[in-house]
This record gives sequence, structure tokens and C-alpha cells, in this order.
Amino acid sequence: KQRYRLSGIKGGKASVSFDYYADELSVRTPHLDDSHGFFLGTNVLPYLEDINAMPAKGDYTVSIKPFKGWKVATSLPTMKGKANTWHTDDYDVLGDTPFEIGTHEILSFSVRGIKHDVAFYGYGNYDKKRIVEDTRKIVEVQAKNFGGLPYEYYLFIHHMTPDSGGGLEHLNSCVCGWPSWNFKKEDDYQKFIRLVSHEFFHVWNVKRIRPAILGPFDYSSEQHTKALWIMEGMTQYYERLWVARAGVCDADTVLKAYAETIDREDNRPGRKVMSLEDSSWLAWTKLYMADENFLNTGVSYYSRGAQVGLLLDAKIRNATDGKRSLDDVMRLAFKRYGWPKPGF
Repeated sequence: KQRYRLSGIKGGKASVSFDYYADELSVRTPHLDDSHGFFLGTNVLPYLEDINAMPAKGDYTVSIKPFKGWKVATSLPTMKGKANTWHTDDYDVLGDTPFEIGTHEILSFSVRGIKHDVAFYGYGNYDKKRIVEDTRKIVEVQAKNFGGLPYEYYLFIHHMTPDSGGGLEHLNSCVCGWPSWNFKKEDDYQKFIRLVSHEFFHVWNVKRIRPAILGPFDYSSEQHTKALWIMEGMTQYYERLWVARAGVCDADTVLKAYAETIDREDNRPGRKVMSLEDSSWLAWTKLYMADENFLNTGVSYYSRGAQVGLLLDAKIRNATDGKRSLDDVMRLAFKRYGWPKPGF
């Protein structure tokens, strides 16, 4: 459904061009208009197959010619001596990399000697400096928990438009979307900064600690796993802990968020019908294609998984008189399974 065969090639080289309709602005789809351009590697960049139909190892180079006055933000390292050109020998890295092209503003901070950039696209009533400072605190507290940072550079891309929403994690970057004028109330700001905390924690939980099927990838078909409740649910549990530990919000705000999650999920009839593993496995056809009856027949591996994370953490702390916690489990998982090691 997405494979093309080239024939009659002379000299072992071929040039392929195509047009792509990029008219949907989200954290996962390409978008191009007179204000900016955005895409992910897997959206528009093809790959050569190896004998197992997986992306072949080799030279993958991307060159972009931005409009006059525009610049490019991406987490890939620039090729020496070549402006707006990037290279990798791993398609999984290239495919997982977002590119933001335009007049976005970039603010920076450093944690443990590592540079972090925050790129803002769009106008609104948000405070860039506050976002950057709170983000720095969140990165600091997560780095402290894991004893360092597993990358040489990190990029946050924020899409701030009236209809923006959602987030998507990447190996050395993330993309967050938020309604650009939804920052007046403190509660709305806290929801946004929790999104940032969530996507950044995926640096460890998803992009490095992961089921084996989630990297290296087979892009030719949907990849199913029963562990999304660990990947996303545990991350939702931790997103709130990090903002509290970083001093970005108080304990009451975090407890309120947990209470809302517990109340919502405990009043969902589907919790007696669908398990967390089934919710993970059926994500392609259930959670992301939910109909009006899903409330009665299914659960969200995000919210329900967060509940289980809370319970596991409490159980470990209780069983060890507070000497151990879920933090220790995550550190051990990172040590045993963290990319580029095989996943669990």
C-alpha cells in the first residue's frame, strides 16, 4: 500500500520526485502555508528496503531550501560545511525527526551542559519565558532522576494556533500543540506544562525504554503491542509528578489531577469489559476510532494506565517502607532495555 518498485535503472542511481498535499496542521501531519512548514520524516521521506523489507542502512541526506527570511529547526545535526543539510545512516532516526521551517522564535536553556532549544510557532497570550523556565526545571528534575540525559541536543517545537492540540514524542525532540489563546487561566497553563512534561518523559519511556516491536520499525504495516498502558499510562502518571517535583505546581494541583482521572475511569462502564492489555493491542481500531459505545466497552490505556502506575508506586513504597519506588523500576528498565539495546 506504500511500496514502489523502480525498474530499468542504469548506473544504480535513480531520482524520484513527488508532490505532497500538506494542508493539515497537527503534531503528526505535514503542513505548509505562507506562515511556516512542518513535517516528520515518516510523512514524506521514503526509504530503500533491505532483504527483510525493513529500512536499509545507508546514507540518508535531507536538504531544505527555506524561503527568504525563514529558518529550520530540527534535532538532527547539520552536515559540516553544508547549510540546511542533515545526514544520518539510520532511517528510524530520520523518520522520527520533525522539521519546523519558518520565522519561529527560538529560546534556549542548558541542563548539565546540554543545549535545549524551544521553538515557538504562532501567536497567543502565552508567556514564552515562563514556559522555557518551567521546561528547564522539568528537564532538570528528570535528568536528576535518571542520572543524566541520553542525548547531545534536544528540541521542543510548540505549535501555538487557535486549533492546535496534542503532543508527539521523538528520540531527541518533541512537538506540542496547544490553543494559542488558552493561557489566561492558571489551570489551562498547568495542563499545557503537563503536556510538555509528558512528551519530554517519553525521552526515556517510549523512545528508549520500549517494547521490542517499537524499534527498529517495520513501517509496512500496523505494529501492535500490549504494552501501551506502560508506555503512555505510566507517562501520564509521571507527567504530574515531574511538574510537582520541579516546583512548577503544588501538591494539591497534582492530587486534583489524579482524583479527576480516578473519578473519570472508575465511572466508565468499559473498565469491566476491556483489559489494559486489550486496550493497548486494539488501539488502532478502538481508542483512535472510538464510536459512541466505546465508553461502555473500552478503556483508555492512558488514564487507566496512569491509575495502575499510581497503585504500583504506592505498593512499592509501602512494601519497602519508602526506601524504593516506581522511580527505581524505571531506572532499572532504562539500564536493561534502553535504546539502542533491544526492547523488552
